[in-house]
Amino acid sequence: MSSRGLSGPLATALESLSGYRQIFTPDDPNASLNPVAWMHLTAALGGKSYSILSRVSDYGLDYSQRTNKLAHHMLLEGSDLVQAGPAWVLSRPGFMIQEWAGEPRLLSEIRRIPSGEQAAVPCRKWGEMTGDPAWAGLLAECAMSDPVRPAILLFKPGQDLLPLMQEALSLLPPERRWKATFCTYFTNLPQTVNCAWRCIPADSPEAHQSRRLVNALRIDLTKPLGPAPENRFANQARTGQKPAASKRPDVQSGTGRAGTKPQPFGANGPLADLPGFEDLPPGLETTLPPQSHPSISTGRSEYSIRPPVIPENDEFNDSESSEEQEESGEFRSGPRSTVRIVLIALAIVLLFSVSATGAYFIFPTALQAFKQIGNNVAQPEGPERRKELPENGLVTSVMKNEEKSAIQEQVVQANSYDSKDI
Repeated sequence: MSSRGLSGPLATALESLSGYRQIFTPDDPNASLNPVAWMHLTAALGGKSYSILSRVSDYGLDYSQRTNKLAHHMLLEGSDLVQAGPAWVLSRPGFMIQEWAGEPRLLSEIRRIPSGEQAAVPCRKWGEMTGDPAWAGLLAECAMSDPVRPAILLFKPGQDLLPLMQEALSLLPPERRWKATFCTYFTNLPQTVNCAWRCIPADSPEAHQSRRLVNALRIDLTKPLGPAPENRFANQARTGQKPAASKRPDVQSGTGRAGTKPQPFGANGPLADLPGFEDLPPGLETTLPPQSHPSISTGRSEYSIRPPVIPENDEFNDSESSEEQEESGEFRSGPRSTVRIVLIALAIVLLFSVSATGAYFIFPTALQAFKQIGNNVAQPEGPERRKELPENGLVTSVMKNEEKSAIQEQVVQANSYDSKDI
């Protein structure tokens, strides 16, 4: 069946999520242990981002005695994403179809998403299955730091995993729950959808292939695990109590996280016995945050050091920071501004000195080079080469004696020819 108005491409995309592989055949006594694939996936379909809630399960044999399955998918967006989270919605009785009888048909009414809130409770299901509820906190921390980082949860048939997803998601802030994706029976999904938490049967082909994901978080649910590594959600998973909202201390006003002023402690305080305490410069006052400050235990006390108090002298009151002067458009004289002006003046004098020294040594050499180039250009090559007379600076043309003699002979011959013709 399908809802009216569902486009063909969207229907095709949802059908691609309906794959299912039975672990036990229908005639096997353990057929009822075939896992149910509860899924929350995200995908971009038709240019829009959707959250997809799905339930795919074994459904015995069809009329031809072949294995059958039952798949139900729902597309959610916008206001459909209630604060309780996807696992809470999937766990509502009767929301996802678990039985079907009848002919295919179109649904005129769209199922309404149940509304509600996920209460903060201890992760008891995780405690029963692993031995420590804080393992749920480790999974939640993985989703907080990197929502797309894979997490592999190995399980054995017969384990109910949807309550584990619901408890782990309850540790997250409401606005982050719909960013966490999961599948309680992961076999194969299209590359177009996102699925981070992957519950895989132990010793299955997918379990062996998952070892290639070296960056993935791996949790083996088939055996007790003992104490979980400490994480930010560990205490909440064990007790059900959310951590108190912390406030960053205001350094300028001197108020702590609880809104109270830290109490300084001097020579008789807790730091008096520390090595080097007596060497602290005057005005550097040590402070201890209020006892209500929540922090992760590191085995050492946490102290903070308050900046030294600057004496209120006229010398400091007359000066302002450069940022304030630039914003106000003023530049007032003071110790800092005077030093800056002196440094700028010294830099200018040094620059002019270097320039003058360079000009003194470089200019005569350059002038001599230009004069030499001019002399070379003024002297042409060939028989009419000019010679520079140093006495008066004039240039005359000097011709060779042989050339003069040849010219005179030509003139004499020309005169003789003219006289004969006459």
